[in-house]
Amino acid sequence: MKKKIIILTAFIGLVLSACSDFLDRQPLTMPENEGFLAGREQVENYINALYTSLPAPTQYGMSVRGEEVNSDNILAEKYDRRLNGENNQFSGSTDWEKGYQNLRNVNYFFHYYKVDAGLETAEVLSLRGEAYFLRAEGALKGWTMNGKAKDLYEQGVQVSMEERKVTIGDYLASTKKPKDYVDPTDSGKNKTAVSEVTPKYDESADPSVNLERILVQKWIANFPNGWETWADIRRTGYPKHFPIVNNLNTDGVTVERGMRRLPFPQSEYNTNNANVRAAVSMLGGSDTSATDIWWAKKN
Repeated sequence: MKKKIIILTAFIGLVLSACSDFLDRQPLTMPENEGFLAGREQVENYINALYTSLPAPTQYGMSVRGEEVNSDNILAEKYDRRLNGENNQFSGSTDWEKGYQNLRNVNYFFHYYKVDAGLETAEVLSLRGEAYFLRAEGALKGWTMNGKAKDLYEQGVQVSMEERKVTIGDYLASTKKPKDYVDPTDSGKNKTAVSEVTPKYDESADPSVNLERILVQKWIANFPNGWETWADIRRTGYPKHFPIVNNLNTDGVTVERGMRRLPFPQSEYNTNNANVRAAVSMLGGSDTSATDIWWAKKN
């Protein structure tokens, strides 16, 4: 009997020790920051895996470009209907489980992944030039930007040149103006330069001239981000651009002003009709690419 008690006691001690070791482990849902997604390759693999869970166009009868498959630009009709409260039922038996798993994976990444301050990427650093030009525009308008418009403008040019590894030289002292456009094959398409601003900042110039100067350099710094420049053109009228040569638009877009907005896609009319029509009624015009939006009426 004594022998059995000794064996039983040893067994219980072993079990409790094993349980203690198990309970002392770090929960899988609470990883240590130092060990979570260490290295660029791990981060890229984790993020790429999230994209595969996004809907494919063929799954919902969507007609989109091939490169949009499994991208964050896809807004499937099925998901739109759920967001609008029109369809609260998932079709597959595991859809709820998969949906919450994907949300958990995204939240998991944002909560635990920490970026070292010294590991700024080139993309993040490329925003510095734009930031200086935004501050220069604000200073020109009299806003508090912790600097004069001229100084912020010149810092923006210097930073944007450094980002592209260009030697700036005496560029900021240049008084050269844009040249006329000469078409190499058709002289009928030649155009007189639409701007006369120079790289050199002139504090005595009219504010509109210096605003154009700032936005020309912002356009150069942001290239090839055409969306940002399109917004600036509609918002301020700058940078100026040559008129469209062949205007194929049938909505009323002029060659001088260009396209004003993106019309609502048909998928929005199909899945969110009431709200789209309410939004269109506030436009002050029809739902076409020629209708101005409230903040974009300068040029």
